[in-house]
Amino acid sequence: MNAITATPVPSDRHAEERADLIGRVIWGMVRQEAERKAGRTLMLLAGLKPEHLSAVARHYPVIEGKTVQLAIARDVDPVLARTLDARFITDKPGVHYRNSAEADVVLFAVPDAQRDTVGASLNLVTRVDRRSVQAKSDLWLAAILDGAGDAIKGEEHRNWISAMLEGLDDADVTKDLDQYAEFVRSFMALKEEPLDNRLRKSAPALKLPPWPVSKVFRPKVSRGASSCPISGRCSGLPTATCPISPICSTPSRCG
Repeated sequence: MNAITATPVPSDRHAEERADLIGRVIWGMVRQEAERKAGRTLMLLAGLKPEHLSAVARHYPVIEGKTVQLAIARDVDPVLARTLDARFITDKPGVHYRNSAEADVVLFAVPDAQRDTVGASLNLVTRVDRRSVQAKSDLWLAAILDGAGDAIKGEEHRNWISAMLEGLDDADVTKDLDQYAEFVRSFMALKEEPLDNRLRKSAPALKLPPWPVSKVFRPKVSRGASSCPISGRCSGLPTATCPISPICSTPSRCG
């Protein structure tokens, strides 16, 4: 029986790597939104930790054909404000960026009390938070592939990893962005391992309870095996090729 255990994962030494992954995914979201929208792109960073915001600043990009502005309110975290490049720190209220035409793409963070005043609740501003970042399976996949070298070979491997990420997201197995990023970081680091071993060895980062995975994964749409997070897209994959089987306690129900 392959149940996930809640073995503690040493995290402090990998904090910057996790944050960098999060920062890269966030800028990937910004690029996607800028390509999707014809006009200005306004995105609000909500509920992210100072180390995540610091990583966003480290990965500040050039987007071809667009002017880009990152604005983090000084009051979000005074310690962070003293360490970041001054061009990323602002004393202006969030509503300023909603109404300003200073840049084509604006990514900004404001104190909690200002979030509802900048228009996010009216769909004028796209909210970037734990849930929306974690849900971007395509961007997490891109990060994995970017650091994989020759370890990930062919469409079959890419599809396997994509199904794994989408399944974990559908199941909403963790509500902690650092845990999810640590899972991805650990998975990326195990380059010499087969994919199923990489999944099994990375799973403790999610810190799930030590009971069968079938009691933890709850798909949004129940099709096929009702306890499987990828049942809606696997089309009856045999157990041997299922990206969840290494951490599933009931693989005999499938295939």
